[in-house]
Amino acid sequence: MGMPTARQISSVDTLERMVTYATGETDSFDVLKRSDLMALAGRLGVNPSVKQSNVELLSAINGRANGGANGANKPAKIATKTAERPDVLATNKPETNKPVGQLETLIRDIASGAVGVDESAVQSLIDRALEPIRSALDEVIRPVEVHIAERNHVGNLPTLHHQVVPTVIQAVECGLHVMLVGPAGSGKSTVGYNVAEALDLECRAVSVGPADNRSLFFGYMDAQGRYVSTVVREMFENGGVLIIDEIDNGNPAVISVLNMMLAGEACHFPDGMVTKHDQFICIATANTWGNGSDRQYVGRQSLDAATLNRLTVQIEVNYDEKMERTLAISESPDHGIKWLEAIAQWRERAQNARLPIIISPRQTIAGSRLLQAGMGFNEVRDITVFAGLNQEAITTLTTVRS
Repeated sequence: MGMPTARQISSVDTLERMVTYATGETDSFDVLKRSDLMALAGRLGVNPSVKQSNVELLSAINGRANGGANGANKPAKIATKTAERPDVLATNKPETNKPVGQLETLIRDIASGAVGVDESAVQSLIDRALEPIRSALDEVIRPVEVHIAERNHVGNLPTLHHQVVPTVIQAVECGLHVMLVGPAGSGKSTVGYNVAEALDLECRAVSVGPADNRSLFFGYMDAQGRYVSTVVREMFENGGVLIIDEIDNGNPAVISVLNMMLAGEACHFPDGMVTKHDQFICIATANTWGNGSDRQYVGRQSLDAATLNRLTVQIEVNYDEKMERTLAISESPDHGIKWLEAIAQWRERAQNARLPIIISPRQTIAGSRLLQAGMGFNEVRDITVFAGLNQEAITTLTTVRS
């Protein structure tokens, strides 16, 4: 019996890996019969050989669809959808030149009966596919043991922590107040909680806004003459790590009332003078260095120089890429790496174009969860990263510059 006649292909969508026939029917690359694979390969300029197995033929087709080494010789217009959509990223396409893509293709061919089972080959591909995940976990696990001689205590950090945590611990152990400065979603507040946990100190937080007044910090006397306390007062008097979140979002005139608390051994509260506990530490977080608003953080205030001077240690907290990678994989073992690669591309393009948008690990985590739940890549992208952007910004994020 001869090879079945290939159906006439009218268009190819390399993004979705779909072919459309002259009859209007569609098929995925992965389910094509041998005759249709040969026809598709010829259309893409792969130069198919009858000696090639289905696996090898599909791998060559995917390589060409992804812009492989011979991509310069392919037809000017292969896919109508690809030509219409500039948001085609490498992460959207199956990478059959990589272990994960090869493993997926092999499993499909085994299931369809196109090839036999070679256990050693399958195990080898599984090991290679899992290697990036193992490497990411190995890189981000930073066990840190904190020795505190004065309290005869040894604290341990959580396995997953930001790379700046050990530096902040050293500063806090020296009794110094710290300001952590970095973009939204970089984990500044979490750093504060990790430090307190490692040092076995209580940790509480207050978030600052432009409408807050000094009573947020110092409390007040009510109509019956009773003092109403605050988190700030309790930490100052009893000790622990106080996180003042988004300190550059507060009214600088109000923030300046903290100066006595940060620098002195005692501070005046509405009910009288209170002595500072020797284990009281303030960790302030900010998106700016206290010099006022910028193109991204337009509502930020300039902080008084005296306040900044009391926050003696100022540490930049950028996105920890190794930790972000591990979080993406933990949220989505199936799609986390591909989603993270797309996030990295969009983030780099936004920074290069100085777009006033934030693409943080929050989008990485949210997108990974949605992809793992079964939502499509483009829908996840549109509701987590591209939401609210104008077409010019979207084009900037999705266009590959030579």
